[in-house]
Amino acid sequence: AVGRAMARRARAPPPLRPLAGPLLLRCLLLADCGAAAGAPAPGERQPAMRKIPGRTFRMGGDELSGAPGSKEITLQSYEIDSVPVTNQEFRRFVKATKFKTEAEAFGWSFVLNSSLSDAVRRESDQVVEGAPYWVAVEGAYWRRPEGRDSSLDGRWEDHPAVHISWNDAKAFCEWAGKRLPTEAEWENAARGKNKESLYPWGEGSESMGSDGTWMMNI
Repeated sequence: AVGRAMARRARAPPPLRPLAGPLLLRCLLLADCGAAAGAPAPGERQPAMRKIPGRTFRMGGDELSGAPGSKEITLQSYEIDSVPVTNQEFRRFVKATKFKTEAEAFGWSFVLNSSLSDAVRRESDQVVEGAPYWVAVEGAYWRRPEGRDSSLDGRWEDHPAVHISWNDAKAFCEWAGKRLPTEAEWENAARGKNKESLYPWGEGSESMGSDGTWMMNI
């Protein structure tokens, strides 16, 4: 799913590979980039940014989190977008550059089976081994998130762009005068104040919120 994290700082990022999932894009704003090609027009709403203080935190986790282990990482302060890159923002990039995503080039992408129509589910028989709820759907890309019979109607301004590869995300960030966050910057921001918790809400030990609702898709 494009979530966008942006960081603003003068020094170069630490030598960790930037991370962008196949569904969300986040980028970091470079301090000395000047006016970017993708800068919003005057009066256009810009995503709010949050300053993340520098600190040392334990990155990774135990087997419950799916991480292979943990290690201490020290980061300087940076600023990060508080919301993902929306479909509307990604459309501005595509219109300006005529960019084609990798999902478009490949002609398919993975989609969660519960979001598919009955027709698309019947004609899509390729799944991920060990995770059959991820279905390979022909024609799925950012403008048709659930395949040929889907659209972005009602999902332009407040929904994140999806089916975005690492290369797609990198191209977007370069156009906008930004960069992708490192894996450490992403995880640090996602943890919030609970720098060593399994989850960023409550006391960090429960997967459900205080009102008994699921807080994430696990």
